[in-house]
Amino acid sequence: MRRRWPRDEGCGQGEGVDLGNLGSAYADLGEVQRAIGYYQRALEIAREIGDRCGEATGLHSLGDKLGTKEEYEGALACYLLAVDIRSDISDPRLSGSQVRIEKLEEKLGHEELARLVERVEPNKDRIVEEMLQGIAQGRREDAGD
Repeated sequence: MRRRWPRDEGCGQGEGVDLGNLGSAYADLGEVQRAIGYYQRALEIAREIGDRCGEATGLHSLGDKLGTKEEYEGALACYLLAVDIRSDISDPRLSGSQVRIEKLEEKLGHEELARLVERVEPNKDRIVEEMLQGIAQGRREDAGD
C-alpha cells in the first residue's frame, strides 16, 4: 500500500502539474481512459492543497476526455464547474471552458444541450464527485487493492 504524505502547496502543485502532463501525454497516445485517471489524480491534489486554478484546469481537461468518450453529462458537469471556478478567480482561460460548452452545443444541437444543462447544472457537483469516486475505484481495482 502506498503511503500518502501530506502535501504542501508548492510540492503538491508540481505533482499535480506533472500528473496533468502525463494525462495529456496519454491522451495524445489515444489512451483516453489512462489519461482520465491521471487528470483525476491531478484534480484530487489541486483540491487537497486549495489550488483553484489547478482545479479548474483539471476539470477542463477531464471534461475534454469525457467528451471524447461521448460521456456528455460528465463532460458538461466538468466544464460548468471549471467555468464557475475560473469566473471566481478571474482566470483568463475562462473563455476556453466556455468554448468547450459551445462545442458541445455544436455536437448535440441547441435543444439537446439545453435539456442536458437543465439536468446537469443543479447536480454538477454531485455528478463530478460520483464520477471521480468511480474512477478512483477503478484505479484501486486495477492495482489489486
